[in-house]
Amino acid sequence: MRCLTLAVALLAASLPVGAAPAVLLDPFEDAAAWQPREDGGRPPTFQRETARVREGQAALRLRYRNGASGWGNLQRTLAWPGGNGSLALWIYKERADPEAALHLWLEEPDGDLWVAPVLEAGAVLGRWAEGWHHLTIPLAAFRFDGRGNRRQERDRVHRLLLGCNFGDFDAVVDSLSFLPAGEAAPPAAEPTLERTLVPLGDTRPEVEALLGAGWYAGEGATLGRWTGRDGRPAEVRLSLPARRDAFVTFRGRIPLPQWQGDRTVRVTLDGRPVADVRVDVEGGSIRVHLPAAPAARRATLTLVTGSFVPAETGESADTRALGMKLVAMEVVTFPPVEAGPVARGRQGSVAILRDDLPRVGAPSDPEHLGRLLRAAGYGVTFVRALDLLNPLYLTRANFDLLVLPYGASYPAAGKEALVEYLRGGGAFFATGGYAFNNPLVLHADRWVDRDTYLTAFDTRYVDVGAPGDDPFLFGDWHARESGHWEWGGAADATTKRWTGARAGIHLALSPDKAYTLKVSMAYRAVTGRPPDASPSSGGEGEPVAGLLPVRGRVLFNGEALGEYAGTEGTAVLEFAIPKGKARKGKPSELLLETETWSPARLFGVGDDRQLGVAVNWVKAIPEGVSEADLEPPVAGFDVQINTARGNPRDALELQPEQIGAFDPSYRLLDAVRAVASPGQQVVPARLRLDGPFEGYAAAGLFGSNSAVFPRGYARWIRLLDAQDADGRHRGALGALALHYDGPFAGSGWAFFGVTNRDLFAPSHPAMGRVFLATVEALLRRTFLHGLGTEWACYRQGEAVKATVTVRNAGSRPRQVQVRFALEAAPPAPRERGES
Repeated sequence: MRCLTLAVALLAASLPVGAAPAVLLDPFEDAAAWQPREDGGRPPTFQRETARVREGQAALRLRYRNGASGWGNLQRTLAWPGGNGSLALWIYKERADPEAALHLWLEEPDGDLWVAPVLEAGAVLGRWAEGWHHLTIPLAAFRFDGRGNRRQERDRVHRLLLGCNFGDFDAVVDSLSFLPAGEAAPPAAEPTLERTLVPLGDTRPEVEALLGAGWYAGEGATLGRWTGRDGRPAEVRLSLPARRDAFVTFRGRIPLPQWQGDRTVRVTLDGRPVADVRVDVEGGSIRVHLPAAPAARRATLTLVTGSFVPAETGESADTRALGMKLVAMEVVTFPPVEAGPVARGRQGSVAILRDDLPRVGAPSDPEHLGRLLRAAGYGVTFVRALDLLNPLYLTRANFDLLVLPYGASYPAAGKEALVEYLRGGGAFFATGGYAFNNPLVLHADRWVDRDTYLTAFDTRYVDVGAPGDDPFLFGDWHARESGHWEWGGAADATTKRWTGARAGIHLALSPDKAYTLKVSMAYRAVTGRPPDASPSSGGEGEPVAGLLPVRGRVLFNGEALGEYAGTEGTAVLEFAIPKGKARKGKPSELLLETETWSPARLFGVGDDRQLGVAVNWVKAIPEGVSEADLEPPVAGFDVQINTARGNPRDALELQPEQIGAFDPSYRLLDAVRAVASPGQQVVPARLRLDGPFEGYAAAGLFGSNSAVFPRGYARWIRLLDAQDADGRHRGALGALALHYDGPFAGSGWAFFGVTNRDLFAPSHPAMGRVFLATVEALLRRTFLHGLGTEWACYRQGEAVKATVTVRNAGSRPRQVQVRFALEAAPPAPRERGES
């Protein structure tokens, strides 16, 4: 077998040792050192602050109220140390408009300036959480603004400006220091999970620059490229940060039928073995874990694989030696875990989610649940939402059970780690609502759900067709598509969606501000025809006699802004949104009403959709803000962790990794009491609960979802049954799903969907005992399934052969006995009139 090596160079700059110590530029002890700058803006008011201080005896309090100019500055002289490095300071955010921002300006004696925004994880001050923040701004981030002799002489800086912009805010600043190159800043808030995706087949310069030797030519962003050129290692240069675990995943074609001999991909890091990945399918992916290191490092990851020559295998006349055809490489890094060591107990180890998360439904108190578990002998570890993103931490080896007390709320980026945990035999206990139905995204240092984001944060930029655009769209939109035919570039480099007759976009804007609204669209482009076919040539279909323009109009909150019309090409529509037109406390609606057309009718192709215009993006630019400063909206709210939503086809198409606890159409209605379910051994038979109860019945999808050959994957055990006033069954309040087959084989789930009261509140000790009994059943996870007989029916006196499977998915061996109970058949129903 020929062996090729695929090398990935993970490059990160190292810091010099022995650097000079930090220089304190301003402790903010003396407010008299500062003065307003008279430059046409509205400077903030300021005063010495002694109650809220981070370091020393005092700080500087700022109160900024944004004026028509959009800026206001304070200034002071200072002794500048010169050289390369960073500026670091503390800021306490009290309150701020979402668009409020702070800038640092450095001024030379001749009037030349250097400016940099003060950002945390890319967010401006208005989007930070309330509290202290430590910010570090590299001098390399300062942009030169020539207003004097236009000579860049940063070492001559003699004055510092605090620039306030774009929105009102109240804040406190403290302890401004200069950190010479190599001096480490104090630890700041860790960013969340980060992903870097490299489309290996892309031929754009920025992608080619990442690739070294050993690659054949790229065949397109979605097609990939082969490794093995000249028999040399194929190199990809990336950077990994310090103190973060990472996974590197390669996706593409692994030509197993052509490889001879060993089908193992051997992985090394700097020559040391990392893993041997057994490859059993031709497609799919290879994933490699890179352990966290205390500092950024240079390393080379190698994949030793098989190879083949298509001409020798008779596949084609291609005489190249090929390894794997890789489409993409994804590098995912995880924030450090802050939960501390895993707590162990004689009964097992339990993780409880405890964080500042949006609450929907009726969440339980994690502290109370933790006290119950500790008293019962369990080791309890409280974890943050960020901790649940790391698949190396959320493992069966660490935790027998994950308790989720916050109802529907769960971090969207934690889906992959959760699925991997459950596939590895993990278990969860969820209460307070429809589990995983409110995915959260970390934005401006706090977890937000879709509704909060759409109302509390300005939606200034919607990248239509990009992942994550769903929450912003309503009305008639078609599926995501590549926009390269209309706007150029490589496939998938830009995206679009076609509108129907009425397509809308939600924009959360402030009624106190004026905006410039821009819509990038394309008229009747090349759908259904190759790129080189003009409309008049007919393309793949028959030509049409001329082209009529597509016409439409734009409405904002029901008021017409203007009209548009066009035949071929792209356009950017621009409209003014005056102050007072945006809605307060809820999203505004931008609506595109368009005359539709059909490619099938015009061009004779198979595309019979009714299309309007193709939309690339929508931007709402506040007065005083540059379009270049707009950031795309946060993505992730459309992640499907559960089975509440899927792809509507002949049936609802779901992915195997979607978690089927609950059904969105099965609600608890007219539920006035609850009783212990019959046939279960967890809840005492005498238990009764008074209602009313609202929320979701504890049912779900625990099988293959096939309409033709369905297969069951789990034993569903009701624990508490809701009843109406007449004693009729209204659904389960809580249930177990113990999986013996399918993607989650070995996993156990307990879920309670009541949304109008905390079932496990401290005031309900009986339900506290139910909680502990349910946890015990989940961890024991020894159950029967698959009861059946050899034949569907038997004659009187004939021997019956019955079988059942005993499954122990718990972590301990158990001795059990199986008893078969035979019951007399109920009397046969009689026809009316029989005696």
